[in-house]
Amino acid sequence: MNSTNLYSSLKNLGLKRNDVVLIHGDAIVSTQLNSTNFENDSLNFFLNCLIDYFYLEGTIIVPSFSYNMNEKNVFDKDTTKSQVGLFSEKFRNKKNVIRSNHPIFSVCAIGKKSKNLTNYDLSDCFGKKSFFDIFTKMNGKILTLGCSLENGGTYFHYLEQYYGVSYRFIKKFSCAYKEKKKIKKQKIKYYVRHLDKNAALDLKYFTPKIKKVLKSTNFGRLKFQLFESQKLLKVTKNVLKKYPNILIGDKANI
Repeated sequence: MNSTNLYSSLKNLGLKRNDVVLIHGDAIVSTQLNSTNFENDSLNFFLNCLIDYFYLEGTIIVPSFSYNMNEKNVFDKDTTKSQVGLFSEKFRNKKNVIRSNHPIFSVCAIGKKSKNLTNYDLSDCFGKKSFFDIFTKMNGKILTLGCSLENGGTYFHYLEQYYGVSYRFIKKFSCAYKEKKKIKKQKIKYYVRHLDKNAALDLKYFTPKIKKVLKSTNFGRLKFQLFESQKLLKVTKNVLKKYPNILIGDKANI
């Protein structure tokens, strides 16, 4: 496997070089590449290939969530490490990548619209003017590389809040972040799940309901999956009307 195979997989999904793409990746995807194509760092080479594919006209966003949920744990976009895996942390440290100031759900981006997508309202994790809201209005695409939809499923929490599911509720957190050497305090609303309920994301019954908007292709022994945010938003509305708890694996009425 080489960069040509990677680009073919991306094209098979219908990804264009000017797309806005939110990528959830597992570092293991880079092990599918031929070892002669890089110098002891397959993940770095893999990320460079992704960046090259969308270079100039497109935009790549990668979650760099750190879950800093109190004022004592000050978030610094330049030094706070991502808590969502090696793929994310490696991308965060790439040249020309910029990061948002969100203490809980920061994102990193590179490309044409990176500034627009990292400068958003910090007061609500998944509400209006949040990253996920701006991303959806751009009809961004969500791409999972070698991981399940659940593992790359933060966008589904945006859908849960958008449609007001019953098993989550708004909780406010007092957070802090550093900007230009100054510490700024920020109240943030987070649509959290009820801990006394079985409300963890579980898409085993939901995924078959969205087959028409979910694309997939193989990359070596791993799978790439893709969906457009606006198409997913629309189909989810109809699914939740029939099956209100389907996003948490409830098979009632299915």
